[in-house]
Amino acid sequence: MSEKYLKNYENNEIVCVQGAAVDRFYILRRGKVGIYVNAEATTPPQYTILSHGRKVAEIDELGAILGEGGLFLGFRTASIVALAPITVIEHIMASPESIARLIAAQPQMGVTLCRSLALHLRSQSGEIRHLFGAIAKMTTIQKRMAMAYVRAINQIKKCITLNESTLLILNDCQNNEIYRQGVSLQHEESETQAFFNHEIARKRAGDLQLAPGTVLCHYGEVGRCMYLVRSGTLDVRIGEESIATVEAGEFAGEMALLLKETPYRTAEIRAKTESRVAIIAQEDFLKTIESHPQLLVRIGRQLARRIYLTNRLACKHDGDVSDDLRVLDTTIAEFERLRDLVSGNDEPSLRAVIKELKELINSAREARIPAPDAPVHEKPRVAEFRKLLEGTDWH
Repeated sequence: MSEKYLKNYENNEIVCVQGAAVDRFYILRRGKVGIYVNAEATTPPQYTILSHGRKVAEIDELGAILGEGGLFLGFRTASIVALAPITVIEHIMASPESIARLIAAQPQMGVTLCRSLALHLRSQSGEIRHLFGAIAKMTTIQKRMAMAYVRAINQIKKCITLNESTLLILNDCQNNEIYRQGVSLQHEESETQAFFNHEIARKRAGDLQLAPGTVLCHYGEVGRCMYLVRSGTLDVRIGEESIATVEAGEFAGEMALLLKETPYRTAEIRAKTESRVAIIAQEDFLKTIESHPQLLVRIGRQLARRIYLTNRLACKHDGDVSDDLRVLDTTIAEFERLRDLVSGNDEPSLRAVIKELKELINSAREARIPAPDAPVHEKPRVAEFRKLLEGTDWH
């Protein structure tokens, strides 16, 4: 499942680099580390991490979990640098899919990893919540475009004559990052829906139909359940400010269950459109994840993605969002390429494809508006793995 080793690093030695592939996570046993985010490069050269990266946290608590976000996303969301001589326990994973197998075998470890992410995200809400609206908008449009990209390519292949030139274009489209992301998101969505369609899950979770404007939970109240949006869109608000949207296949209210010592809602959630949500009560949460630990993988991935995007935006200087704009511009260019490929075709199903491509291109251009800069937040101290260390033999 995973191998564990004790390893020492010297002062200023790099533990891992932002953007790199993930094959391990860490538990701090001694010393202090810094977490650095570089907004200008996806994978920065090692010599620029300290000089050009923004230090978003210092962590020195025994048992703190390091690098947990990358486990769920498949790449390092930040660089970790030793700020003093340190000792860590390295959990080496056999493959990127190992996190799902690890959580399936040890659901409590999955809960601990998700709690670490939830604590981190909660620490952001007070300091940089003004960025959440921009993050939600960017995340939503990127996800919608990636899944629509896959649908469009599949529909085009069914409806037009595939000559050599067209086939080359479509094959090229299927080999880019947008298509791979879209396939992955569709797979995630189908797995989540399959979980809630399972007989055991249906017995544990109820469905709630919401009219637009209906308040699902209020800021500050005790959270006794979490929600999965089965259809429609929810609006997450602090006061009069909309800070995020939650769409079909995504979760809301999970932080109150993960942070059960302080289970207060950090925002108000209301239905933005006609919506249907599945409910998991607090008392059923642990039983549910024991029988369906893949739920924790989905929750962890959603939390890690929000933390990653927030960190990237928070560390930008003078509103510089050039890297994120390049991603959107690349996506827009690929959409325009598909649109031009099928323009003028009278096939009814392709007219619908063209319409959706045009609408998403316009939405993506609106999402290009740079978000404001924000204060740096600290990563919370998490020492829950201490009890997991007791009685363990390390290589």
